[in-house]
Amino acid sequence: MLSKMSKLIHNLGESDVERLSAVQRYGGGDAEQDELFDRFTKLAATLFNMPIALISLVGQDVVRFKSSHGIDVVDMPRRNKLCDAVTNSGTALVVHDALNDPLTMDSRMVSTFGIRFYAGAPLRTDDGLTLGAFALADRVQRPEFDEREMAMLGELARSVVAQLELRRRLTETRGMIAELSLRQEIAEITASAASLTDALDTLLAHVGRRLGATYCTVSEGDTQALTYRVLAGHAELPEIERIIGVERRTAWRPLAELSCAAALSDQVAVDSGPVLLPEQVGDYPGFAFAVNCGTRRQITMPIATDHRRFALTIGFREPELSAGLRATCADLVQWITPLLQGRLREDALARANALLSRSNRALQTVQASREAVARATDEAALTQAICDIAVRLGRYSAAWVGMAETDERRTLRPVAMAGHGIDRIFDVHISWGDDAHGRGPAGRVVREARPIVIDDVMNTAELSAWHDDADLEGRVSAVALPLCDETGASFGCLTLLATDRAVSVLPGDESFDGEEIRLLGQLAGDLAYGLCALRMRRSRDAAVVGRQDSEQRLTRLLEASQTVVYALERPNGMGDKALWRVTDFSANVERLYGYDQAAVRAPNWWIDHVHPDDRDAAVGAARQLLTVGQIVHRYRFARSDGVYRWVRDEASLVAGSGGCGDQIVGAWVDITEKHQADAAIERLAYYDALTDLPNKAMLLSHLAQVLVQARQSGIHGTLMFLDLNGFEAVNDLHGHAAGDAVLRQIGRRLPTKLRKGDVVARVGDDKFAILLAALGETRLRAAEIGQRIAETLLAALAEPIHAAGHECHISANIGIAMFPGEVHAIEDIVRQADMAVRQARAGDRTPIVFFETRMQARVAERHLIELALRDALIHDRFEVWLQSQVDQQGRISGAEALIRLRRPDGVIVPPDSFIAIAEETGIVFAMGRWMLRSVCRIIAQQAASGRRLRVSINVSPRQFHDPDFIADIEAALIEAGADARDLMIEITESLLIDRIEETTALLNALAARGIRFSVDDFGTGYSSLGYLQNLPIAEIKIDRSFIQRLPDNPRDATLAEAILSMTRHLGLTTVAEGVETEAQATFLRAHNCDMMQGYLFGRPEPAATWLRAWSG
Repeated sequence: MLSKMSKLIHNLGESDVERLSAVQRYGGGDAEQDELFDRFTKLAATLFNMPIALISLVGQDVVRFKSSHGIDVVDMPRRNKLCDAVTNSGTALVVHDALNDPLTMDSRMVSTFGIRFYAGAPLRTDDGLTLGAFALADRVQRPEFDEREMAMLGELARSVVAQLELRRRLTETRGMIAELSLRQEIAEITASAASLTDALDTLLAHVGRRLGATYCTVSEGDTQALTYRVLAGHAELPEIERIIGVERRTAWRPLAELSCAAALSDQVAVDSGPVLLPEQVGDYPGFAFAVNCGTRRQITMPIATDHRRFALTIGFREPELSAGLRATCADLVQWITPLLQGRLREDALARANALLSRSNRALQTVQASREAVARATDEAALTQAICDIAVRLGRYSAAWVGMAETDERRTLRPVAMAGHGIDRIFDVHISWGDDAHGRGPAGRVVREARPIVIDDVMNTAELSAWHDDADLEGRVSAVALPLCDETGASFGCLTLLATDRAVSVLPGDESFDGEEIRLLGQLAGDLAYGLCALRMRRSRDAAVVGRQDSEQRLTRLLEASQTVVYALERPNGMGDKALWRVTDFSANVERLYGYDQAAVRAPNWWIDHVHPDDRDAAVGAARQLLTVGQIVHRYRFARSDGVYRWVRDEASLVAGSGGCGDQIVGAWVDITEKHQADAAIERLAYYDALTDLPNKAMLLSHLAQVLVQARQSGIHGTLMFLDLNGFEAVNDLHGHAAGDAVLRQIGRRLPTKLRKGDVVARVGDDKFAILLAALGETRLRAAEIGQRIAETLLAALAEPIHAAGHECHISANIGIAMFPGEVHAIEDIVRQADMAVRQARAGDRTPIVFFETRMQARVAERHLIELALRDALIHDRFEVWLQSQVDQQGRISGAEALIRLRRPDGVIVPPDSFIAIAEETGIVFAMGRWMLRSVCRIIAQQAASGRRLRVSINVSPRQFHDPDFIADIEAALIEAGADARDLMIEITESLLIDRIEETTALLNALAARGIRFSVDDFGTGYSSLGYLQNLPIAEIKIDRSFIQRLPDNPRDATLAEAILSMTRHLGLTTVAEGVETEAQATFLRAHNCDMMQGYLFGRPEPAATWLRAWSG
């Protein structure tokens, strides 16, 4: 602890001369206050809530205050005890009451400024010199100031020293810059050029012309990488200029391709000697090319520099060189050497300056990040703050933080980013695994837990997977730093990107130097520490909340516990739990079961109150306790009012001192509600909520058991599926409440017609299943009994059902599958029954159908046709065919449009094979729309050619009642530009009487749009003059069945005459279908039939063929 009274300690071993010299070096020798320190005093005053904060540096006779926040003071004498105490002692000092401290009571700080509290930390350099103090002061006592706050003040003091150190280094660097700038100016004046390359190019051009050289170059070599590059050059011929020109100077090339490589690698002069033919230097393509252009000799001389290797190369036309020419070449080396030295120093200075600036920014980033870590309350805010600080203070072009996931892909998930160029980082998959997505710096740093530097992101092959997603400009470098926990394991990464970091041409220079990486490593370490601390805090908080919740729950449970706890002891070695003596029973047994403590201790109290049906099982379980040591059993137990409650009894045997079980401890839990809920859940899972019949799950469970028994015994049974007819009409006419009532009555009616043990289940909205086991020893006998039962069920359903005030009539179809048989799987038997009932619905012979194997083949065939129809819609394999309709003179007056399906092999599929399936599956809607559009296009095309054509088209009942039918017709007409008067819609008689009100409204709506209607197959259905008079019918088509036996069959002739007479009086047009003989046509003409259609006048043909024949 820091004492409230302090003692002044003089450090006589520290030289004032060294200290004052250090202050001068750090730029603190002048009397002016320094803005550099104002940030620190303001921060300290705010952080510690102090009115006064001071930074002082020691002087010859005074202590100079470089920053004073809260008081106006510039300096004070050196021997002012309070000011000089920390500086002389070199240690921290806290004075809690300056008025009563012998050290400070006569200090000017106390007498002049009224200081009562003072805390100071020394400003010590790395070499141990105390330059001054960072102090806090207040005019009131601050007894709460403790060691933690003193440590924080010490951290601030060290930050001030760090700033002084940075400024000292910057001052020294600026001195170097000034010196090097002077030398550069001299070099520029000497070379009469602004840069080394320009100077060298100018000098080489001048000398080259003076020497009559074919070319002159200065090259640099890298002996480690065995490469070289051309720095400057001059060539007499353009051909050689292309070899040594500017475009060749940025790339490093293999040193082995130079004939004069030794001048760079070994720093020795190389003379090629006379070279007359290119073949003499064929191993060196560049030199061989120069020889081919007229060069006959080449001299290369090394240029001496401190660290790098350069060489001057000159080519000559003459194979022999004079001594004077050689001397001039040597002088040229002397002229070039200072220019290179100056440029190297310039590069070194630029590099040092850039590195210093980077380090300074990195240090500022670290300091700001530590403040962010200290303030952080959640991970997302902290990671985002670090990225923002790195971009804002560190001046990195971008920063992002990724967290390593433990999924199969080893995802490295970005959680925060700042800057530009990486906006899509959240959309790109990054991995920390060793795969194509994990070979970048971020993935590697997680795997290797060490910093990874990439000098040129966009030219690094390992990062090619991200080049398309990056929006980076210039030369971008990256450094990835691991985020490690306290064990050293990496759990994420911090990646920083920097643009245009190429500050030097020195070989081996990296975009991030060691000092910067060290500081950034501190940044990543601080971030990792902060994240770990937040996670630990979150876990701790969650644990605290969980513990509090648990305690609260336990408290509530204890206050209103439904658990009865008891203890029994063995009397005289008895082993039967029922005879053990009660020693303890929790008091809530009286509240829960109505028994007081005296009652529960009565002999046989427990066993006497167990439900008689559960008593044997309860006693048997209790007797096992001595053997197994612990039991859990459930039984019903009577309360004092006689009501039984389900209890869960968990008992354990507790061994006594002798190792024998001498005591039983246990607990009762009332599980009545749970038992009831379980029963209800089981009922919901296996029974239909509306009818209270078993559902499909229960049916399948029963079927599985019955099927096993049937296979073992050989006795046959049946599974029936019963589909209701007319149920939808009940819903539509009377509402769903009536429909539900009907289903409930059916659910009660069906079981009354079955044997005990037979199962009736509801397996669909209007579908029931009946499982009949053990019907007969033979399959035939079982089928006979099943047939009689099915007939009984249908008879029961035929009786009226009264529901919601309405009398409803329901019929049904039944499909029956026998078992055991060829199939063994439950789902196969279910499928067979389903196929059979669908066959019963589709047929009109009997409502009861037994499954036959050929049904399955038909289902498969229908499925293939359905697939073919869907494929035809996709690949446009439907076709329009036309059949002629002629007037009494045999002239074509119109045509009927028929749809055909062409298979991929070109075979035409007749409509009888697919129309019914299209109706059932709903494909008919798409087919109908296709047909409407196609026919309207034909009508429009013929009208545009000046030939109006009336076309009839059949519409199925399902398509007619489609809510979009009117819109489909209008769209087809508008799209094609067809006249509605040329379109005749053919409908059946049955469609007219089905949903008559809706049908009438539809016909009237379409007729108002100019569309006409024809009744197809007239005479085969429900014929009525009423609908012909009241509906907008323009035409009737006499069914072919009336035409086939004309004129020889008197009955058919009479019917045909009657139809023709009736329609003529009603003003309707008549079309006779199926006319195949001239005798039939003569009869029809004689009786004034308006139009005829049939093979006599032409078979149906593809539309294009029919139209060509008609127009021709």
